[in-house]
Amino acid sequence: MRSLFLLLCLSLIGAAISSPADAQLWNRVKNEVRNRAQNHVVNDAGDATDKAIDQMEDTVANRMIKGRQGQADDPSVGKSTSVAGSSKAAGTASSTATTREGNAVTVGSSVSDAATTESYKNYDFVPGDHIIFETDFSNQRDAELPARLGLLDGSAEIQTFRNSKVLHLGKGSRICMVPVMDSDRYLPDQFTVEFDFLYNDPNPASFNRISVDFYKPDRNSYYIKNNGGDFHFLLYEAEQLDFGPSISGKELSDALVTGLKSPGKWHHIAIYVHNQIGKAYIDQYRVGATNVLPKGITQLAIRSNGRMEYMIKNFRLAGGGSDAYHKIMTSGKLVTHGIHFASGKVDILPESMGTINKLYDILDHHPDLKLEIEGYTDNDGSPESNMKLSQQRAEAVKGQLVSMGIDTARLAAKGMGENFPVSDNDTPEGKARNRRVEFVRQ
Repeated sequence: MRSLFLLLCLSLIGAAISSPADAQLWNRVKNEVRNRAQNHVVNDAGDATDKAIDQMEDTVANRMIKGRQGQADDPSVGKSTSVAGSSKAAGTASSTATTREGNAVTVGSSVSDAATTESYKNYDFVPGDHIIFETDFSNQRDAELPARLGLLDGSAEIQTFRNSKVLHLGKGSRICMVPVMDSDRYLPDQFTVEFDFLYNDPNPASFNRISVDFYKPDRNSYYIKNNGGDFHFLLYEAEQLDFGPSISGKELSDALVTGLKSPGKWHHIAIYVHNQIGKAYIDQYRVGATNVLPKGITQLAIRSNGRMEYMIKNFRLAGGGSDAYHKIMTSGKLVTHGIHFASGKVDILPESMGTINKLYDILDHHPDLKLEIEGYTDNDGSPESNMKLSQQRAEAVKGQLVSMGIDTARLAAKGMGENFPVSDNDTPEGKARNRRVEFVRQ
């Protein structure tokens, strides 16, 4: 109803606009409102674990009020919790952070440079709870082909960029690559895709495109190499996005376009799919939502038309994602892989706010619930350093929730180090599964 009312008001005001420049600007405003109205419809069709835009907007004021109350009750909150890309004490942005490959410290650019948890306060993306595929380029030499991404077209190679190993996609020819898997049916009905990418070109070319294309099973290599998929996430010219089975050409917000057109900055892509429901994000912005995706998608490809130079890292596929509160109440704990830290440090990366916001909402709506926050690492580094690191990370998550208004007495923090692994430590996926935060009911 609110969106329809806004559209009616816009139509009445728009009738009074006369100049071509004003009319062009007004058309962009109307398109944005229509897009938000469509997002409301899609969210209403989503499952119970998704957050609608209105629900997120309604809780922002409460979080700000409760956050101030929580800080007044506990003066220490916010002083020891470090957030990648920001300094909470000084309020200044940092230009560097560490990558999140393993537990070792590797200094590099932050995922979205000056992004902070505050800028992600409305973020509602929550990754799947079972990791299917994870890249780790840290052990590969420069100029090598990616070990676990198969190239169907073009060339891509490992490079050291800002002291971190990344995948370089050059310009000059189109590129198509796919995860190396045992089957072409590795994506379940509900899955998420995440990766970080960077334009590394001071002069952005026209008609540049990078995309993630999704396919039904039994598509052969030739088809994937030459076909845009049964639906796609397609970003072109850093200004427009297509998300779904058709070409829509949705214009991105000015703030996001400005960021995308600043070469050398990392950006975080996140995609959620559950049967016909899909949502897409670039950094803290939701850029697409639809409920008309084709069912039966089981595989994907990453593509570039070669008009620009790109860097990619931290590519992850995850499946599933059940109702978090139901899991806490029935199994006694919630295992999450969506809270990321700077490698070897306690800095909470901003894109972790989707998972943290989910936990905040559960605690806010169930005031009798108490949780122990348990931090786990993989086996990189010594057992002693991992135990200390996991304790500090658990305390950082607790500090973030308390700063949002949750009573500190309802939360405990405990580091578990590399103990109690849930998977092997011999594969990127195994290490990623072991790096986790568990919320245990008390």
